[in-house]
Amino acid sequence: NPDERLKPGMYADVSLDIAPLSDVVHVPATAVIRTGRLDRVILALGEGRFQAREVLVGRRAGERLEIIDGLREGERIVTSGQFLLDSEASVSGELSRMSDAHEDGSGEVWADGRINSVDAANRKLNLYHEPIPEISWPAMTMDFDVAEDVELTGIEPGMAVRFAMVEAEEFVYVITAIMPAGHDHH
Repeated sequence: NPDERLKPGMYADVSLDIAPLSDVVHVPATAVIRTGRLDRVILALGEGRFQAREVLVGRRAGERLEIIDGLREGERIVTSGQFLLDSEASVSGELSRMSDAHEDGSGEVWADGRINSVDAANRKLNLYHEPIPEISWPAMTMDFDVAEDVELTGIEPGMAVRFAMVEAEEFVYVITAIMPAGHDHH
């Protein structure tokens, strides 16, 4: 900084040249289901069979994500509609992540509901939810806060959804994942 043009605390536009992603497994960003606690992809096993697989995500380059662990080169994954497959898998109990919510210590609970209103700016949803036996809740309409890393684009009033929540403080639940339901419950 010989001319002392750079001063502590000043704002600057900076561009960094980084090495391109090479010799790494990378997938379209849309193929990764991202929740607050873990990321996963849906493997296409062939013959109409699918399996959820937890992955460790690395760098993002444009519309692609580096996969550090959990996926090998050549494995086939679902890049469209994976939220519906994930939702269906959870309904059938195929994903232990969902059915064993309390055993894994996360306290994450999954439920079905319908969106009444979306306040994206304040990260709040009002929704009606079906009974949630794991926490002894009857069906009701209520407001929820939404975790910072949950994508709300495309979540709209009237939409049937499947969502996960976790108890942030006593009796206060925060939504940690949300997706359109695989089918209409009403």
